[in-house]
Amino acid sequence: MDLIHSARKLTEDIVEKTVTGVSDAIYATGSAIEKGGSKITDLLTTSAGAVGDLGSGIYGQACSLVGATGTASNVQRALEKNENFEDIMAEEEAEDQKVRQSARVALDKVSGDDKKMVGVTSRKDLDCVSMLPLSKSPDAWKTAEPVTKTLESPYPFEQNGKRPTATELDVVYKSALGIVLNPVNKEYREELELYIKQMFGKSQEVHNAMKSSVSVDKIPTKFKVKLKLIDGKNMIARDANGKSDPYCFISIIKAVHLEMLLAAKQSMEKVSHTKGLGLDIKKSQVIPRSLNPTWNESYELELHDKNDILVIEVWDSDDIPVTFKEVGFSGFGKFLRDIGDSDDFMGRAHMPVSAISLTDKEKELILFSRNKKKQFGSVRVRVSLVGEKPAVDSAVAVEEHTQLVATVLDFESHVTGKYIKGWDTKITPLGDKLITLNATMNGLPQLQQAAVLFPLLQLYDKHINLSIIGYFGVVRAISVCQDQLPSGPSGSREAMAEHEKSQPAMVRSVLMCLGSLDDTLIGVLRRHHQFFNFKAEEGIEYLALHVELIKEIYTIVPFIERLEDMRKSLQQTMQDACMVATVGWIERLVAEAIPASPGEKERLLCYLEVIECIKQRLHNTVSGVVTVQSIFDEVGVDYYTLLFTIVDKQISAEIEDYLTNHIKRGHVSSYQLYLHLGDMLKLATNIPSKKRAELHLNEYHEWFTDLVADWIDFAADKCNVEIKRAITGLDQVVTVTENVKFSQSALSAAACFKRIAAFWNNLHWPQVVKQYGFMMRVVENISKAARFYVKESHDNLKRKGFHHDSASEEFVVTQQLCISLNDMEYVREELSKIPDTLQFDPMISRLGAVEGDQQAIAARRNLLNLVNSANDDVKFLINQVVSSIGEQIATDISHHIKRLINSDPKADLIQLMDPLMAYLSRNMGTFHSSSLVAVLEIMIEEIWNVIVNCYAQAIKTRLGQKAAKRVLTSIMELESFFYAGGDGLSKEQIKSDEFRTTCEILEAQSSTDDELISHHLKTLAKWTKTGNKSDSMLHFSVGYIQNKEILEITVVKGTNLPAVDSNGFSDPFVEIVLMPEKRFKIKAVKTDYKGKELNPVYHKDFKIF
Repeated sequence: MDLIHSARKLTEDIVEKTVTGVSDAIYATGSAIEKGGSKITDLLTTSAGAVGDLGSGIYGQACSLVGATGTASNVQRALEKNENFEDIMAEEEAEDQKVRQSARVALDKVSGDDKKMVGVTSRKDLDCVSMLPLSKSPDAWKTAEPVTKTLESPYPFEQNGKRPTATELDVVYKSALGIVLNPVNKEYREELELYIKQMFGKSQEVHNAMKSSVSVDKIPTKFKVKLKLIDGKNMIARDANGKSDPYCFISIIKAVHLEMLLAAKQSMEKVSHTKGLGLDIKKSQVIPRSLNPTWNESYELELHDKNDILVIEVWDSDDIPVTFKEVGFSGFGKFLRDIGDSDDFMGRAHMPVSAISLTDKEKELILFSRNKKKQFGSVRVRVSLVGEKPAVDSAVAVEEHTQLVATVLDFESHVTGKYIKGWDTKITPLGDKLITLNATMNGLPQLQQAAVLFPLLQLYDKHINLSIIGYFGVVRAISVCQDQLPSGPSGSREAMAEHEKSQPAMVRSVLMCLGSLDDTLIGVLRRHHQFFNFKAEEGIEYLALHVELIKEIYTIVPFIERLEDMRKSLQQTMQDACMVATVGWIERLVAEAIPASPGEKERLLCYLEVIECIKQRLHNTVSGVVTVQSIFDEVGVDYYTLLFTIVDKQISAEIEDYLTNHIKRGHVSSYQLYLHLGDMLKLATNIPSKKRAELHLNEYHEWFTDLVADWIDFAADKCNVEIKRAITGLDQVVTVTENVKFSQSALSAAACFKRIAAFWNNLHWPQVVKQYGFMMRVVENISKAARFYVKESHDNLKRKGFHHDSASEEFVVTQQLCISLNDMEYVREELSKIPDTLQFDPMISRLGAVEGDQQAIAARRNLLNLVNSANDDVKFLINQVVSSIGEQIATDISHHIKRLINSDPKADLIQLMDPLMAYLSRNMGTFHSSSLVAVLEIMIEEIWNVIVNCYAQAIKTRLGQKAAKRVLTSIMELESFFYAGGDGLSKEQIKSDEFRTTCEILEAQSSTDDELISHHLKTLAKWTKTGNKSDSMLHFSVGYIQNKEILEITVVKGTNLPAVDSNGFSDPFVEIVLMPEKRFKIKAVKTDYKGKELNPVYHKDFKIF
C-alpha cells in the first residue's frame, strides 16, 4: 500500500478509532467500583469519562495546544467543518483580552524551573518535579479573590458545573488547617494559615473559631521516610582495575546505635545481625565497574522516633570478577590481594530524620571514611516524610485531597471575576506547599496524586480552556511511577477492557485521562497544518510543546501497551499523523483555491496560489531559531522529507493531468506555473538524495514541452508590440550619461531583448536537444525584433528628412538625429551580446557531449548565423542613414570648396576657410556632444570621406597654379583638423586612395615645370636607391620634328613584365601623357592591351602635335 493510500486510509479511520477508544474506555470504567468506594471514586471515573467525550472533551484540548482563548465547542466546529481555527478564535479575542493570561512559553526562553515543566530536562530529574509549575509571582495569592465569591463562569471542577456548598467548603477549610497545624509541619505555618484564610475569604474571628475546632484525629501520627537513591559521584576506587562495584545499605537507626556502627569495621547488615539490632535495612543493586554509579531506586523506611538517624553505607562488591587483562602487570599485586577478599568499605553518610521535611527535596550527602577524616565522594538522594492516617478510610483521604486540590486550583485560576482561558496551571509556592503537605500526611502515593489532579485539569480544560503546559507535570509524574500501572494483556481491545475493570479506581482514572489526552494530541497533530501557524514563533512553540507531550505519554509503557496500534512506535505514530495532516492539508488547499467550473487561465492561477503556499510552508519548516524540522527530529521523523514527498505526489498528479489533457496553448500563467514548480524543486535539496531522485517533480519539464514554443512566440509578440508602441508613442528622451542620450523606445527595445533572454535563462530546460531547438527560436525572435526596431527608426528618419533643419539653408545636424542614430547603434550592440546573454557556449558544450562535436559545430554556426545576419541588416540600415547624412553634408561642403577655388587669389586663406570650418565644427560638435562613441566614429569618418570626395570632384576642372596651391593648403589644414593630434581619425583612415590621388593632382597643378621634373627625378632616384630593380623593360623610340612641332613616339615591345593577375599573366597596355598636363593640355594616348602576356609586342606609332 503506497504512502498516499495509507494516509487516506488513516484519515478515514480517525473518527472510528476515536469513538471506539473512548467508548471502550468508558465501558471499562463504568462498571461498579470496588465495594466501599466513596464519592471520589465516582468523581474520578466520571471526570475521566467526561473529558473523553467526543462532543467537547477530546477536541477541547486543541484550544490549549494552540494557546487560543476559544471554547471547546469552537474547536470542535473548526475540526468538523474544516474551518480556519485562527479565524474562529478571533471572534472571542475582544471579550477575553482583559482576562487572558499568555500561555506562550518558548522552549529556549523559559527559566530553569519552568524548563522542567515544558520538557527539556533529563529523564532522571523528572520524578523530582512538582505536578504543577510554580508562579513567578509568589505573593499573587494575597490579592486573589476568595473561592466563595460568585464568578461569572461555571465552576469548572465538577461535571455538573455547580460550585461546592458552604458546608462542603468548611470541611475542606478545616482539613487544610489540620494539615498546616500538624506538629510535624515546621515550614511556612503562618504563611499557609494566611493563604488558607485568604483562599476561603474568612475573617480573623471565623478563622480562629475554625482553627480551634480542628479535629486531632485528622492529624497523622505515624510517618515513613520516602527515599530515592539517585546516583553517586567521585567515589573511591577499590579494585585493581581502578574501578569499584558499588552498592548501598540504607537504614534508619536509633541515635544510640550510631556510635556502635561507626566503630565497627563491618557493614551495618552484619552489625545488625551480630548485635541483634533488628534493623530494617534496604540493599541497592550492584553497579559494576563505576566510580559514578546511577541507581534511581526508591525505598520506604519505617520511622519510629523523630530522633532517629538515616544512614547510607557504600560498599564495593567482590562478586564482580576482575580479569588480569584489565589490570596488567602494574596491578598484578593488588589483583592477587583482592582474590578471595571480602567486600570493601567505600564510605558512610548519615543525617538526622528531623532534617527531613514533608516536602520532597533533593540532597547530596558526603561519604566519609570510618574516622571521618577523608571524603570518599557523595551520593545524591531525594527524601521526604510520608504520613499515615490509622483507622481512616483511604477513599476518604483521596476525596478530601481531591476537594482541597480543586479548591486551590479554583483559587489560583481566576482573576477579576473570570477564570483564565489558556491557563498554564502555574500556582503560587504556598498553594503547591499546601497540596504537597496534604498528600504527604495522607500517605497518598504519586500515582494517586496524579489520578486526583489529572481529571481536574481536564475538567477545567473542558469548561474553560487549559494551556498544554499544564499537562506536563502530571504526565511526567505518571511516567515516573508507571511501574505501579499493571501491564495489560496482549490480544483484543475487549480483553484489555475486561482486564482494566479489575484495576483500582486510580489506575482506571489515570488510563482514562491518558487515553483522552492522547486522542486529543494525535487528533490535533493530524490537523496541525490547520491549527499551527508556521510563520509565527508562537505557532512553532506550541507545536514543539505538543510533540514533547506526546513523547512524554509514549514513555508510559503500560498505557501504550493498551493502544490498539501498540505495535507502532512513537516514530511511526507521529509519521502517520503528519502524513494524514499533510494529505488533508493539500486536498483542502486545492479545494479552497479552485472554484467551481474555473476557466483555463483561472485554474492555472489557482495552481500558482497553491504552489506559493506550499513553498512558503516548506520554507517555514526549516527556518527560524526553533524549526518544525528540529521539533520532529526529536521523535525520529524527517518532517521536511515527508512533507515534500506527499506534496510532490499529490500536486504532481493534479497538475500533470490538467496540463496534458486540458491545456492546448501556452499562457503566461502556465509559464509562471512552470517557474513556481522549478522553484519548489530547488527546495528538494534538503531531502535525502535517494528520495530526491524518486520525485515526480523531476519530470515537470516534460509536462510543458508542447507549451514552450507558444511561450517563446508570446514573449516575442509582446516585445514587438511594446517596441511599436514605444516608437509610435510619445518617445521621451532619456539621458544615460552627461552627454549621451537615447529614446525611451531604444531602452524599451533593449529591455524586451533582456526579458526574452531572462525568460529563456529561467527556463533551465534539461533536455539539451530540445533546448537547442528552443534556443534557435528564441534567437530568431530577438533578431526579428532588432530588425523591426531599427527598420522602424530608419523609416521614421527617412520620413522626416533625417532631421534637417528646414529653417537653415545648410544642412544642420540636430540632437534628435544623433539620438536616433544612438538608438539604432544601441540596439545593435545589445543584439551583439546575445551569444553571451543566452549562454551559447555552455549549451553547445552539453550538446556536443550528447550528440557529438559535428552536431555542436553545426549548432554554433546556425546560432551565430542568425545573430550575424541580423547584425548585418542593422548595420546596413545604419549605414544608409549615415550615407544619406553624408549626401546632404556634401552639398554644403562642395559649395564651400567652390567658393574657395573661385575666390580672389590675394584673399587670406584662413578667412576663406572660416565658413567651412564653422560649418564642420557646428555639425561635428553636435555629434560629439550627443552621440555614442561608435556613432561619432562612423560619422566623422563619413564626413571626412565626403570632404575628400568633394575636393576630388572640384579639381576635375584644371586649376591654375595659385588656385591649386590654395586648395592643396586647405585640404592639408582639414587633414590636421580631422587627425586632431592623434585623437581624431587615424592616419590610415585619413590617407585613403582618393585623398592621395587628390593631393598628387593638386601638387602637380600647383608646381612649375622645373619642380615637377625635379620631383620626378628625386622619386626615380629614391625608387632606384631602395633596390626596386627589375629586368622588366619597355622598348620605345622618340623623335621630335622641330619645324612642325611634332613628337613621334614608337612603342615597340615590353619584356619580362611583372604578372599581376591571379592566372600568372598580365594584360598590359602603354599610356603616354605629356607632363605637366597644365602646359600641354594634350589628351593622353595609349596602345591596345595584350591579353595574358608578359612580353607584349606593340610596334605602335604615335604623333603628338
